[in-house]
Amino acid sequence: MADTKPNTPNNTSPQEGETTGYFGELARAYIVPQMYSRIWSPAEGLMKGTIFPELYRPYEPGMRP
Repeated sequence: MADTKPNTPNNTSPQEGETTGYFGELARAYIVPQMYSRIWSPAEGLMKGTIFPELYRPYEPGMRP
């Protein structure tokens, strides 16, 4: 008689509370505290991608950071 079980290793699913494939910390976010002095209008914010002038960095082709 043929085996009706799928061709997978025994019990490969994680148990409750267990994780698989975790190899440590992958990234860490660092956010500099900022003081906001003013905001742009919603219309101007939509055009520029932000309502905070301190965060606005226009893209100029050919420029490198």
